[in-house]
Amino acid sequence: MKHEVVVVRCEDYGHLPEALREGLEELGGAGRFFGPAERIFLKPNLMGPHPPEEAVTTHPSLVEHMTRTIRQVG
Repeated sequence: MKHEVVVVRCEDYGHLPEALREGLEELGGAGRFFGPAERIFLKPNLMGPHPPEEAVTTHPSLVEHMTRTIRQVG
């Protein structure tokens, strides 16, 4: 199995939608990974009661924008 990784610099969470879009485009677009009417399970990293600023868990903004991206595909 071949694994692909893309690293996109994102200065702050305000620029997250653009960084997410850029990373997915470099991998061939969001539609490459999921299609219309497909059921998707998005699993954030929830390691305990830590605020997003500690970078222990997945930042809520990433979950929000990834969910929006998936919904746009269908």
